[in-house]
Amino acid sequence: MLKPKLGSLPPPPPSLAKDDATGTVAMLSAGLMAAERLYPDFAEFIAKKAAEWKVNTNPDAVWYGRQVASAWISFRSNDKSNVPQLDNLYSEAPGKHRPDPGDPKQSTLGRNWGQVTPFVISSVPTDAPLCAPPDLASQGYATAFDQVAICGKENITRRDPAFRDKAVTGIFWGYDGANKLGTPPRLYNQVVRAIPELKTLTHAKQIQLLTAINVAMADAGIAAWYWKYHYDFLASGNRNPRSRFRLGPNW
Repeated sequence: MLKPKLGSLPPPPPSLAKDDATGTVAMLSAGLMAAERLYPDFAEFIAKKAAEWKVNTNPDAVWYGRQVASAWISFRSNDKSNVPQLDNLYSEAPGKHRPDPGDPKQSTLGRNWGQVTPFVISSVPTDAPLCAPPDLASQGYATAFDQVAICGKENITRRDPAFRDKAVTGIFWGYDGANKLGTPPRLYNQVVRAIPELKTLTHAKQIQLLTAINVAMADAGIAAWYWKYHYDFLASGNRNPRSRFRLGPNW
């Protein structure tokens, strides 16, 4: 069983209770400290909400939560997440990622995120392997290209059940930050919280489940960026020599 890599937790105060209410306070305290680090632009708002919340809460639980958060932050201090994520290291080799012709000065994003230390898995190549995309001259690539052309064209007039199923799938896996979708972690957490079975679990089990889901998403993101720039594969344009389609500029 894979477990998070933090070797040991700080010892709790001897008098700290182990009931759900105390655990909730400690968890929220840890979350607030993490939020302070993640969203410094909202530090004033977070501090205000934290001050309101701390009224009549167990100070030992608040302290312990911050100790746990501090231990994790310290443990991750050299995880390479602070490395610059923008560059212009484009390759001129065939089949490699190039700037968008409509935005030739754009930079690449996330090239170094694949080098961030994962939270649970030991190694992306070993624990999250991904085979290479099809060769540009292969029928497999041409077939995939044609499928994108059919599903993504701008003048779609036929929206049968099969098309709608694909549309729902596309929305679910929508690009992070897309208008009215939100980022995947927010969307997936909302999905999990709406599952009836979640409400039947104990509070501790709910926390374990949500933690597992979010850590899995974090490692999946690291793996995705790793493979994206490992293969550095192009984003399809409007032409493929083996395709039966010739796409217009606004397809």
